Amino acid sequence: PNKAHHSSSKQQPLQQKSCRIQWLLVYMVAVAAIGSNLRSIRILGEPHHDTVIAANRSNRMANAIDLTSTNATTLSESSMHNDSIGAFFDCNRNGSKCRYFYPGEFYRHYFMSTIKHNSSGSEGNHGNITRVYSDQQHIEWRKQIGLENANLPALDSLSWWMKEGDVPAHNMIQRHVNLSHNITYIHLHKCGGTSIQSALYKRARQIRNTRIQINAADDQLLPNLKADVHTYKHSFGGGSKEKKQQWDNERLGHIQHIASKQQQSQSFPSRKSDDFPLFTIVRDPIQRFLSAIQQVMHYNTDFRQECLHEPPSSSSPFSLLLSKKKKEEQAHQVRCQTIQCAIEYMEETHYQDVHLLPMASHFRLLDNVVTSSSANNDKDGGGDIAVSVFSMEDIQDVLLYLGNNDQSSSSGGVTLTNSRSKSTIHARDRSNVKYATSSILAKLSSNDCSAEMIHRICSLYHVDVALMRWLGFGGEAVERCR
Repeated sequence: PNKAHHSSSKQQPLQQKSCRIQWLLVYMVAVAAIGSNLRSIRILGEPHHDTVIAANRSNRMANAIDLTSTNATTLSESSMHNDSIGAFFDCNRNGSKCRYFYPGEFYRHYFMSTIKHNSSGSEGNHGNITRVYSDQQHIEWRKQIGLENANLPALDSLSWWMKEGDVPAHNMIQRHVNLSHNITYIHLHKCGGTSIQSALYKRARQIRNTRIQINAADDQLLPNLKADVHTYKHSFGGGSKEKKQQWDNERLGHIQHIASKQQQSQSFPSRKSDDFPLFTIVRDPIQRFLSAIQQVMHYNTDFRQECLHEPPSSSSPFSLLLSKKKKEEQAHQVRCQTIQCAIEYMEETHYQDVHLLPMASHFRLLDNVVTSSSANNDKDGGGDIAVSVFSMEDIQDVLLYLGNNDQSSSSGGVTLTNSRSKSTIHARDRSNVKYATSSILAKLSSNDCSAEMIHRICSLYHVDVALMRWLGFGGEAVERCR
């Protein structure tokens, strides 16, 4: 027994050493696997040095620019000068799906049209139009369409940067990121805003995960690129008057800075190499109204209790006797009653909820932008700020661009090949029973509206119908609202 004990005591250190070696091997294999998960994108720059960008494969980064192959062409700083940066938001580009929108120009035209429509149209009254335009009727008109709502506009601004002098071949790196250093999104409620906002935050994370390596032979990496999304605060009823004014000043300052950048450009309103794109998405007013009903009833108990009609329970004796066709007719009638009540509620409360406000109200602060250079600017749009506006039908393209799953041609055009599911585009799709408050709300449709109901919706959102026509976008409201 003593010999056996002595032998086993000798074997224990050997077993422990062997175990440590095994764990060391496992650790080395793991480190090698992690290291192999890095890809390098080499950008050949000035003759005395090159730049390498290393990124993790798990992050879907900007266009894969691989110039390390033997067939790669050496590109100079000048030839890589951001030719495609911001091209997606250039509404003058061939094949572009966006439209340039000048809020001030649109509101001046729309208000004058409204005044003329409400006047008798006689020659003698035309002199009063100018007087009323500069007086209380103009202020009242702005309130009616929500242009005095201090909660708006909601802005999300994505910025990325690097310290001056830290990185050579700056334009090449920007070409890799494939974004202007700042892009700002105007969040129009019920127009896919949650999805766009999520895409901006995701893109900022991707940029932060990009690493810069000055020399391929040097293992030292510079700090990550910097990126951030700043949401210019808006308060839905909360906060002190002073705090709201502070937030308003911050938003206005950002808007004025963008306007100044645009006015300084010699190619305004066309895309510039280092522009600050300002963009948004609009939606058919009828479809947007129905979507807004679904969302507001989800959290507004008073609205829901007053207007949400429900059919008899499917387990009730009366319901069991109905045929499938009769049940659908009953559900259609209930949806019609729900929409009818919502229209009346809107007419009485005057857009009580921000999600029910017209899209046009979300351009508050952008319709009268004054910059140091705008006063003497006689270009298209005058001193107005330019907004790149996309239709809701093209939101998939916008999401793909922000996620950078696109491929840019040599001419700066964008070819989008990836696809996204409906659930990705609609982050909280209320037409899905999973997210809807009831099955009735999940199936609301313009088919549930009578001609008289459509007419009343068109009246509530007359300014939005005019906006869609002004932009040249089609849709149900443009066709049915007269």
